[in-house]
Amino acid sequence: MARKSPSTKKTSTIVVAGDATVDWFEMATPALGLTSLESNSRFNWQNYPGIYRFARPGGALLLANLICSATDANVIAPEVSQVENVSPDKVVHSFVSLGEYPYSLKEKRGVYRIREFKGYAGVEKAAPLPVQGSVSDADIVVLNDAGGSFRDADTDWLEALNTGTWIVWKTTFPLGKGKLAEKIGKYAERLITVVEADDLRQEGAKISRRLSWERTAQECVWQITYNPAISFLNDCAYLIVRFGVEGAILYQPAERCSWLFFDPKIGEGGFAEVYPGKMMGLGCAFTAGLISQISEKIGKAEVKAGILQGLCSMRRLWQLGFVKQRSELSSLDYPYADLWVPLEQCDFKIAEAEVPAPTVEPDARYWSILEGLNKSVEEMAYHFVIYGRDPALDQVPVGVFGNFVTLDRSEIESFNSIKNLIKEYLDSPGVNRPLSIAVFGPPGAGKSFSVTAVAKSVAPEKLSETPLEFNLSQFKTIDELITALHKVRDIGLSGKVPIVFFDEFDASFNGKLGWLKYFLAPMQDGKFRDGEVDHPIGKAIFVFAGGIYSTFTAFSEQNDPEFKTAKVPDFISRLRGYVNIKGPNPESSDLDDDRLYMIRRAMVLRFLLKKEAPNIFDEKNKCRIDSGVLRALIKVPRYKHGVRSIQAVIEMSVLSNQRSFEQAALPSPEQLELHVDAREFNRLAARDVFLRIAREKIAMAIHENYRRENKDKKPANDPSMVPWEQLREDLRESNRKQADDIPIKLRAIACDFIPATNREPAILHFTEAEIEKLAEMEHARWVKEKRDSGWTQGEPRDDRRKIHPHLVEWGQLPDSIKEYDRNAVRAIPELLAQAGFEIYRLE
Repeated sequence: MARKSPSTKKTSTIVVAGDATVDWFEMATPALGLTSLESNSRFNWQNYPGIYRFARPGGALLLANLICSATDANVIAPEVSQVENVSPDKVVHSFVSLGEYPYSLKEKRGVYRIREFKGYAGVEKAAPLPVQGSVSDADIVVLNDAGGSFRDADTDWLEALNTGTWIVWKTTFPLGKGKLAEKIGKYAERLITVVEADDLRQEGAKISRRLSWERTAQECVWQITYNPAISFLNDCAYLIVRFGVEGAILYQPAERCSWLFFDPKIGEGGFAEVYPGKMMGLGCAFTAGLISQISEKIGKAEVKAGILQGLCSMRRLWQLGFVKQRSELSSLDYPYADLWVPLEQCDFKIAEAEVPAPTVEPDARYWSILEGLNKSVEEMAYHFVIYGRDPALDQVPVGVFGNFVTLDRSEIESFNSIKNLIKEYLDSPGVNRPLSIAVFGPPGAGKSFSVTAVAKSVAPEKLSETPLEFNLSQFKTIDELITALHKVRDIGLSGKVPIVFFDEFDASFNGKLGWLKYFLAPMQDGKFRDGEVDHPIGKAIFVFAGGIYSTFTAFSEQNDPEFKTAKVPDFISRLRGYVNIKGPNPESSDLDDDRLYMIRRAMVLRFLLKKEAPNIFDEKNKCRIDSGVLRALIKVPRYKHGVRSIQAVIEMSVLSNQRSFEQAALPSPEQLELHVDAREFNRLAARDVFLRIAREKIAMAIHENYRRENKDKKPANDPSMVPWEQLREDLRESNRKQADDIPIKLRAIACDFIPATNREPAILHFTEAEIEKLAEMEHARWVKEKRDSGWTQGEPRDDRRKIHPHLVEWGQLPDSIKEYDRNAVRAIPELLAQAGFEIYRLE
């Protein structure tokens, strides 16, 4: 593309230097398919497949063009006219083939992306292209260090540096080599280093890939901080580590602070699964996006915005591919003008989270973005069931495996690990024994559903359509296991890889864990014996689902002497992975130990309601469900049979042809009791009804508390100090309205209340800050009530003329009057307890 001429207004001057390339693209075209008559009138070569080939500027040349298109800056850089005429003796040439791909898996319109990277041509020590123009007094110098000759060449760009010049160093493996790294080190306080995570991995940094964003971020920051092989990367003002087009980490060495920018919906490398094909120039697009946000001012906020813009620009480049400038294929070029969408208009949602400072011991601190959210888990759960999302949850990494979705970091890591194992297994043609995986969890946790979804999210076309399921606790003889293995083998012979569930593999059989020894040969050798004949099983995915042990640790760390006799160590040695599934119930009786069970329930509920009762969803996919029903489904202490019980409650409810899930649709208490504590469930569902029933009782208690607190402060003839039976009706109604306002006040301090079934209500104590906030709310409510009844502010108080001196803002009240309101709100937990309710904090 043509470079911009310097603007007449004051603009930034950006110098671009570094390794340049000439990138050759070739595009195969089919033969014209002419008839014999037409063939006689055309050139012979038109009867054969053809190839279009054309060259485009790459490396530093491409980067300069992208910065020109992204900014109004005066860009000074190497220049080459007619790149197709440049010899590989002067500039390295690269070669790629293009193909036409669907825009995405959901949208089939064609775009041009790279099909294959074919290699390079050029001399080893070709001198880098010189910068064209005066480089003095640059605001930013951008270095495209692609590991070529630029690293050891004369550094003409140094002339561009002054006391305020910043350097953006886009570097690659091998890192920190050559004269360039030595010279850059002198400008650490004005240096922004950009590197890919894969280059750190090549340097030996142990950074996991596609397990969870939290783990990847923590490992990356730990490696940067403590790994001596890459410690030189700390010599900069900002270090940016890019994880493909899906995420990045910003690290400030001086402050030891770091931030993760990530796509909550996909992990590293996941973009390619949605948008087929490959693209080049992504690192240049990211760097140009970064420059577009820091060209006028450089600080932490601007660098963060630059990372967001860079991620957006890379993704748009991948999406759009190479676009035609004219009708000819040879006019394909980078979509320069379409890459720079303002951040607020970008379709891609990138979340940000601060990464905890690393400890000396790796993995010493478990970090979960979900658990760190400053929002009530209960409210997020309600919102997810109703809307299918929550603004806070949009900032949380999510694991999506077909129809199975999880937000729990440990589950995401386990399932991604299993997914990686399955992908590697299916892509390895020489492996002919089963892949063995164990899955643990409480009954009804959804073990078979989740693992099947994970497996089918890899390569559904290679797997059997329906998993085989065998419950070993129901097998009585070895012959039944042999028959099951024959069925497995039959599916394998059909060309599909069977998914096989051995439920309750830890059941007893002629002793504790007696089935395990019969699986050792099939797992290790891929064979089983029937009589005197060994039968090969071939490829298969064996999933061993625990029925007795709910976690792998409980299964593997037994002290029972029968442990070794049952061949448990031998069995474990043949496993290639395991998953612990938590299920919809809290893992501990102490709910603070597992605050996320309500989120797990919400995800299951939303899925099952969509499946079983699609009629209760409106055209915007909003679930129409009564607040009491939703509260009971989310808050009931335990589902007796896990996910199966949630499904049963929904199936037993009368939802056919209903527009919403009302309390009247719930099954009878006798039916509910099969799956939940029916009394607790119904009290949760009918909480607001119970509150209305208790309204008068609470209002009376409010009044009696008022009399008790003020008996020495009010005159005996004060009309508000008489017993309830003698109280004027307008004052009774005022107490009732105060009772009605309690739920609003509790929400304001992130609290709620539930009926206390079969127990004494617990009494929650408000903090002083909460008391002050609620007291101010109570005063504001009282002022509104009075003004709505015609009262005005004035001195002295006159009940007949409806004049009151305290109808003023909270800050204007004397402290002695404020104390009335403080006493009123201090009493709320005790008042609700007297009515059979207890307050709890929303966690």
